[in-house]
Amino acid sequence: MATHHELRASSETVRLGAVDRTDTPVLTIESGDTVSLDTWTAWGNRVTPELTIEDVGRFVGEAGQAGPHDLTGPIAVHGARPGDVLRVDVLDLRLRSHVFNLSLPGHLGIGLLADDIAEGQVRHFRLTGDTVEFAPGIEVPVRPFLGYLGVAPRSEGPHSSIPPGPHGGNIDVPDLVVGSSLFLPVWAEGALFCAGDAHAAQGYGEVNLTALEASAEEAVLRFTVLRGGPALTSPRAETPTEVLSLAFRESLDAASKEALRDLVAELARLRPELDPIDAYSLCSMVADLKVSQVVNAELGVQASIAKDVFTDGLPWFGDGSGWAPLPGGSA
Repeated sequence: MATHHELRASSETVRLGAVDRTDTPVLTIESGDTVSLDTWTAWGNRVTPELTIEDVGRFVGEAGQAGPHDLTGPIAVHGARPGDVLRVDVLDLRLRSHVFNLSLPGHLGIGLLADDIAEGQVRHFRLTGDTVEFAPGIEVPVRPFLGYLGVAPRSEGPHSSIPPGPHGGNIDVPDLVVGSSLFLPVWAEGALFCAGDAHAAQGYGEVNLTALEASAEEAVLRFTVLRGGPALTSPRAETPTEVLSLAFRESLDAASKEALRDLVAELARLRPELDPIDAYSLCSMVADLKVSQVVNAELGVQASIAKDVFTDGLPWFGDGSGWAPLPGGSA
C-alpha cells in the first residue's frame, strides 16, 4: 500500500544552489508513495517583500558558482537504479502569497535583452487569486508549477542548480502544472530527487531570467519507478492533452534537433505503422517546438504532440510502452 510522507523545508532538508550524486537523502520512500513538501524562495530563503536589486547583487556575489535555488531534498526512492525512469506526478500545488520578478543589470549579460536594458530591478507582487495585477489594467494569469524538478546528475561532483540537463533540474517547463507528469532518467541509486523554484506564472522563454517567482506552501508529488523500456537519455513529460520530449543544449538549434529526434524516434517505436520518415512527416504537420527557457546556460526546447491525434491512444509510458512500475508501485 502506498504511503504518504511529509517533508518540510528546513536547514537540514534544503540544498542551496547545487546538487551532487553523493548527497545524503533526507527522506527515503517506496515506489508509488506520495510526498507533501514545501519550498523556500531563493538564496537561503532570503527573498522577502523588502528585497532590493542591491541585495540581489550581494547574494549573487556570495553564491559564487552555485545557483540561487533552494532545493527541498534529496528524496531517495527505494529500488531505483541507473537505467530506470522516475515518474513524478504533480497532484497538487499551492503557493505562498509573496511573488516577485527580477531583472539583473545588463552589464552582467544575463537575460535575452541584457544588451538593450542596462538597469536592473526587482518587482514584488501579492498573490490573492487567479491573477496578479502587474499594472492597472494588466492582469497576469496564475498558472503554478515547479521550475526545478530533478534527480541526481549523471556525472560526479557538485553541479550548480542553474543548468538543466539529462537529470532534469532547472527545466522551467510551464506545462508541468497540476495534472501533469515528468519522466526522468535515473542516474544514481535511489534517484535522489529534489524540487524547488516554484513559479506562479512563466512565459515560454523566461526571457528576463526570472518568472513570477514564488515559494510553495505545499506541493504534492507521487513517485513511481519504471523499468523495462529502452534507455532514456533526456526527460519527457505528459499533460492531459500532450506528450513532450525535452532537450537542453548550448543552442536552440541543437536543443530543437535533440527534442524532435527523441519525439520522432519514440513515435516510430510506439506506433509500428510509422517508419521514422513517417513520424518525421507527422511531426511537421502537428507537432510543436516551444522554447521553455533561454536563460539557464543550457537552453530548453520541448517537442510536443497532441494525444488526440492518436484515436486509439498513445502508450507514452503506459501499457504497451515497454515500461512497467516496480512491484508495489502505481503509475
